[in-house]
Order: sequence, then structure tokens, then C-alpha cells
Amino acid sequence: MISGLLRTSEYAREFLHLACGPLSYGQDEDEIDWMVAKLSEFRLYDDLVIVESIVGEQQLAEADDVARYEKYVELLRGAASTGTEAAAVIRRSLESLR
Repeated sequence: MISGLLRTSEYAREFLHLACGPLSYGQDEDEIDWMVAKLSEFRLYDDLVIVESIVGEQQLAEADDVARYEKYVELLRGAASTGTEAAAVIRRSLESLR
């Protein structure tokens, strides 16, 4: 199982860029982005969190763990764009790809 330290996307990205990491085996940045996303994927239920990674699934049912992931969801909701703001973010992203 991946340690808690690897659960931050910044650390995971650095880890995957190590000399012995995926880049040295021909993986590109898009594939590393996918790997980082998989390292931080989780589902939150009433009293259960399921954390998925590229090496398996971990089920967390301790109240402290569930509360931590509830806080993560609130942080994500607070940072999310919605409505016209979300549409503007998508337009800017599309324009940057042209």
C-alpha cells in the first residue's frame, strides 16, 4: 500500500520523476499525470472511505479517517469553479491548447 506521504500529488509527481521512475521507462508526462490522478482517487460514503491507487484499494472506516476525507471534499468544493466561472476556465484551457 502507498504510504500517506505519497498521497500528496506534489510528492507523488516528484516520486514518479525519479531516475528509476516511469520517465526512464519511456512514459510521458500525460501518463505521469494519469498516475498521479490514480494515486489520489477516493470515494466517500457515510462512514467509509475507499481510497484507490495503482496498487490496490484501501477501505478506511475509522471516524478520524472519514472526517479527514470529508474535509478534503469540502476543500475541493471550495476550490471548484461552477457555472459561468467553470465555463470560462474550460474556455481558457481550450484556448491554451490551440
